[in-house]
This record gives sequence, structure tokens and C-alpha cells, in this order.
Amino acid sequence: MNPLRLSDRSLLALWTGILLGSCLLLVFQTPAGAQETSNILVLEPEYRRAQGEHLAAYNALVALEGRLNQAYEDLARARDAEDEAAAEEALSLVLQLSGEQREATLRLNEKAGELTEARTRLIQAYRQRVDELMAQVDSTQDRESQAAVVAILQDANNRRLELLAEEEPETVLEPLTDITISPTDTPRDILRKASTLDFRAQQHEAWMEGIDQRLEELRQDLRRSRRVSDFLSDMERFGDTRLPVGSPGTQTNPPTDPNQLPPGADSLGVQARPMTLEERIRRLEILREELEERIQLIRDRAARFRFLAGGGGAP
Repeated sequence: MNPLRLSDRSLLALWTGILLGSCLLLVFQTPAGAQETSNILVLEPEYRRAQGEHLAAYNALVALEGRLNQAYEDLARARDAEDEAAAEEALSLVLQLSGEQREATLRLNEKAGELTEARTRLIQAYRQRVDELMAQVDSTQDRESQAAVVAILQDANNRRLELLAEEEPETVLEPLTDITISPTDTPRDILRKASTLDFRAQQHEAWMEGIDQRLEELRQDLRRSRRVSDFLSDMERFGDTRLPVGSPGTQTNPPTDPNQLPPGADSLGVQARPMTLEERIRRLEILREELEERIQLIRDRAARFRFLAGGGGAP
């Protein structure tokens, strides 16, 4: 193929500029709802890709741990048999696999973070999509068009709830490492320990700010779910707007109640079911209460340490 002449390159640049300008014009003229749909079309594949990469990293780590355990067993057998050559070979493999295991663990943690970020972006897009569809149904007068929007709304809301259920449950408070004053501590040592307590309190306060933000998001999600559920109930009460989606005998209106188990869920509790929004909120509220008590405890102890330091040392 002959290289492009200068005139060809200029023409190519011109057409590229025209196409780019046209795309930008379309973006700025696209309604907000269409933009949200476009975001979802981009974010869903990104989320699936993040899921796949996270699963691959997890499987790789499991495989490496299996090989490492086997290498340790081979090393032990070689030493028991006093086979120096085999022991040296097994030790070399253990060292190699240990390094690979550390790298695989780091990669898994990295992919877990990417998966969390991808899920968060996708949940936010579905939140906005559900809100936009609710407004669209209210503004649509045609019954057939309204029924179509309702069907899309149900599916978008169910997908939002699915993604929320996939989030990891919030952690509980770990036991607090105790900081005490020893008889040999000087006032400076005690003040240093008080500063350490202050730093711990600041860390816990930052954590509590994150919990407050998370609580607000979940409460909004719960209100959103109840609005959708009430809205769809009203729609069915005053007129059937359901579309005949799916093959005969399939469920065309999946549950939208945030506290109702999804279709196919294990009702006997043999498998752990996802936490409902209300359960997540209550769990976070309890965690916040415990965190608030701990912060006060840490602050009180730091103040006592400073008092003792000013009094000349340890009690």
C-alpha cells in the first residue's frame, strides 16, 4: 500500500474533524434519558469484563496456592528421605511459587477494587435510569407507549436491585488494640500514646463519614424501590399496562419489593440469601452506633493520658 500523500492526510484530518464534530453535536443534543441508556450500554460490558478478570485472578491464586502446598509437601518428603537434590529442587520451586502467590494476591486485590468501582458506576447509572423512566411514564399519555416504558422501568429497577445485592456486606468492628500506660513511661511517652489515640479517633471518624454517605445512598435506594413498587401497584390498580413479554407461562412482572427474594432464590435458607436494603441499612446503623461509642472511648482515653502526663507520669 502506498503511503498517504500530504493532500490525502489533510483530507483525512478534515473528514475526521467533521465526524468528530458531528458526534459531539449529537451528544449535546441527546436527551438525558438517552445519555443514561448509552452509559449503561458502556458500563454493563465494563462490569462483565471486571467480573471476568476478577474471577480469572481468583482462579489463578487458587491454582498457585494448590501448587505451593504441593511443593511444600514435596520438600518435606525430600527432607525426610534425606534426598538433598530433591529437597533443593523443591525448595527452589517453593520460593518461586511463593513470589508468584504474592503477585497473584496483589493482582486479585487490584481486580477486586476495579470490580467494586465498575459496579458502583453501573449502580449509579441504573439509579438515574430508574428516576428518568419514572418521570417518563408520568409524562406519557399514550397507553401503549406507557406500557412499554413501564416494562423497561421494571427491568431497570430489578437490575438495580440485583447489583445492590451483589455488593459485599459492610464489615463489623474489629477488636480494638489496647494502648495502656506502663510504669516506666515518661510524660513524653504518655503524650505520644495520646497522639496515637487521637490518630485512631480521626481514622474512625473518617470511617463514620463514609458510613453516613453510604447510609444516605441506601436510604435513597430504599425510597426509590418503594416509589417504584407503589407506582407499579397503582398502574395495575387503575389499568393493566403490562406487556406480554416472554414465552407463555413466564413471569412478566418480576417483584420490585426491595424486601422480597428474587425469583429462584433459596427460600429454605440452605444458601445464604442477599441482604435486603432494610437489613443493610439496619446493619450500618448498628455499626455506626458502635463506631460512635468507640470514638468517644478513644477520645476520653486520650484526654486522660494528657491529664496524667501533665501530672508527672504514669499512675
